[in-house]
Amino acid sequence: MVALGFLDLEQGDYSSGAAASTFLAGRTPADLRPVLRFWDLVSYPAWAQLEPVLRGRWAPQQLSPRLREVFSAGVEALTAGPCAGTGSGL
Repeated sequence: MVALGFLDLEQGDYSSGAAASTFLAGRTPADLRPVLRFWDLVSYPAWAQLEPVLRGRWAPQQLSPRLREVFSAGVEALTAGPCAGTGSGL
């Protein structure tokens, strides 16, 4: 995490680095928190239950209202750059 700039290490103490401030603090348009929530709460569980997903027995509509919100925010964050034509999406 230090090498990636998410953490700074000084005299054995860790603190948030520049990358964390940019991508994980919610203060910039590059906020990745919705993407991380999506991966954690929607995408990973879908991969863990791959057979029903592949057989069409799972759909975002089956998610709870809270998880639908997470799904929508995650997809929006992932596609914002490419949809804007900036190429800055993940």
